[in-house]
Amino acid sequence: MLSESTMKQGLRLVCCEVGGESYVLDMSAVRSIQRTDLLQRNPGKEGPMGWLLGARTELPVYAVSSLLGRPSQADPSTARVIVIDRQPEPWGLLVDRVSRVVAATSYDVFPLPASSHNPSAGFFKGLVKLGDRLMLYLSPERLHPDAPPLEDTQTVRLPVTQKKLRAENQDAKKRMLMFSTGSRDRNGNPVVFGLSLNQVLQIMDAVRPVPVPSAPLYSVGVIQWRDCTLPVVDLDDRVGLASSGIVQDRILVARAPEMSSLVGLLIRPNVSLQTLPIAHRSCRRSAGIDRRFTRGIYSLEDRTLVIPDLDAILALNEFEPPADPNRAGFRSGLVS
Repeated sequence: MLSESTMKQGLRLVCCEVGGESYVLDMSAVRSIQRTDLLQRNPGKEGPMGWLLGARTELPVYAVSSLLGRPSQADPSTARVIVIDRQPEPWGLLVDRVSRVVAATSYDVFPLPASSHNPSAGFFKGLVKLGDRLMLYLSPERLHPDAPPLEDTQTVRLPVTQKKLRAENQDAKKRMLMFSTGSRDRNGNPVVFGLSLNQVLQIMDAVRPVPVPSAPLYSVGVIQWRDCTLPVVDLDDRVGLASSGIVQDRILVARAPEMSSLVGLLIRPNVSLQTLPIAHRSCRRSAGIDRRFTRGIYSLEDRTLVIPDLDAILALNEFEPPADPNRAGFRSGLVS
């Protein structure tokens, strides 16, 4: 078990910006921070974006925006090269801006849910909470283009006592929370989603999620909930429904029953609690909904009821294709 002194280990982090998004990087990995005056651009398409001159050897420099597949908003007057102190030779990361160096402890570092990013990339060590802000914690050794792929199966799990408490609530098993994203199916019928009350932990006002590069295609970002972090999912996008364009100003925090992972779902505020069973019939016609991510699709009197399969939704199999084709993911869709 880690000692209290180890858990309170001090960190010095440099805050930087790329494409309007904020990141932090451990100062222990940084040799220096340089202006771009001595940055010689690479005219070709292969290799680094340029080289930093003035040292005994020319240091290769890679643009973080390209590595993460983010748009660059670099202004030559504010852009900086963060020189990474690594063997066999240092190398540089080009960022749009460096703002400040801050102090933190390991208590301020939270794991990044595996379902919110591509585990084979490993660009991030986690999330760091600075005040009321969450910022992605860059892993410089993983950002180097020569870094080999890795596997990461970390998930966010409920405390054991909370899992047991909810599992024993037999009355909740007989009730379903029904909610909406404002979408309609292929036939124009309003779509409502339903989850067992045992899976529902909280409905909260929507907060702005932290977007994660190399995230699954359906992921909106990551938020902090109580003492953990969890991915926020666009449920319409995941099950193949067209976006309604309606603002979804609530986040439903739910638990995937088999994985015990937590997830946030963007929903509308109109929810209802139904006692089971409810009158329904199986939906046999094509509704334009991807059945891989549902436990069932049913026709009610005037709407379509979808029971989402949160375990399948959180499966790590579809990722946002990064700018570098060597790190590309894939997307497939089987719609019934």
